[in-house]
Amino acid sequence: MKEPHLQLFNPVNMERGGSFPQFALLPPEIRIQIWKHASQRHRIITVGVTTHRRGLQRPRAHKNHLGKPIIGDSCRIEVGGAQVLSKLLRVNRESRQLTLEVQRVHLPCFLTGRLKSERATLHFNPELDILRITPSTDVAFANLVFELKAYDPRDVGLLRLAADFNSLVRISQVEPEKLDQHMQSAFRSTLIQVEEVFFCVIEPTGRAFLGPLSGIPAAKGVWFNRSYPILAATPTFDLIARDPRPICADLCRVFAGTGDPRRMAMVWSETLSNWNIQQPGRQARCRYLLAIERGEHRGNNIACRQDAEDWLQLEDRAWTRRQRKYEKHILRWGGNVPVESPDKLEKASRPAVGFWLFPLEALGPLPKDEPHGGNIQFFTKQLRNMAGSSIWFSIFSLKQKK
Repeated sequence: MKEPHLQLFNPVNMERGGSFPQFALLPPEIRIQIWKHASQRHRIITVGVTTHRRGLQRPRAHKNHLGKPIIGDSCRIEVGGAQVLSKLLRVNRESRQLTLEVQRVHLPCFLTGRLKSERATLHFNPELDILRITPSTDVAFANLVFELKAYDPRDVGLLRLAADFNSLVRISQVEPEKLDQHMQSAFRSTLIQVEEVFFCVIEPTGRAFLGPLSGIPAAKGVWFNRSYPILAATPTFDLIARDPRPICADLCRVFAGTGDPRRMAMVWSETLSNWNIQQPGRQARCRYLLAIERGEHRGNNIACRQDAEDWLQLEDRAWTRRQRKYEKHILRWGGNVPVESPDKLEKASRPAVGFWLFPLEALGPLPKDEPHGGNIQFFTKQLRNMAGSSIWFSIFSLKQKK
């Protein structure tokens, strides 16, 4: 029996259990509704893109299966993460057909794994899926936007964008004069139509804090933020209205990255301004996405429930070792070793594999009337008190085994 503080909050995925041999006997319209329902899941998909700079300047002589011009091989799109290709594509012809209809954008890409990459096709739905995009350059992002529209039968492409500060800066560097008329149209229409933007604060620091030793000068005390969610490699997630765990104390001290996350909102606003886009009646919903991706044991390799449980065990042992290593410092700061008593651990928040979503107002208003954010601290590790903010909580669907 695992200790309470190491028991996953994520519900057990029961997909392996049971069978239903009579499924084929159901009326076709019922089977179709079941397949559609099964394929309509929210996902966050990591997409990297690199390109040759001449990829913007060359005439697009090639066309895809929809008869639309494409950039082609000068734009290399890489999709990472486990289980990004739905198993419903391989059950039978009926499930495959319905899944391909729901995930209507069929984008040629390279599927990257731990040891290799191979040519594949990303099937996704712009209305359901979040694309976490990491472009190598501004040109790469512009090319990707064009390709996303070219492979969408409805000419939509991108509606839900997730990006960190560096990616947003590259997006802001796309200039109209770099693009031909068709590329300009695709880029501008994408900025206008985007419905949700997620500013990613995804940190490798881990969830243990050792006062100034953690590189946060203003931090006092030693604690372990057990509520902080852990990002997974698996893409499928469920959105919950509010985190039901006892997280109030942990929300008072949330590590929100190296630098001020508000920079991302400012860069996005500047991007819209550069393209003279004003959306008084239709503005994208912007939120901060917070999670831990890598600790000392590469949390981003979590692809199933067993991976998560193994990672938590390694993290817990590392935290115990660090308490012993820095015992003198902890005692000098007025703390105790172990930091948490067995009684506190029993009442602690259970770990969750997922992410938090906070509204922009959670970090206060953006500075105005001063260029580049005025006195925003750009490169200082900071703790934030998020206890009074509204919060959305997402948990990943974790299978029992890989």
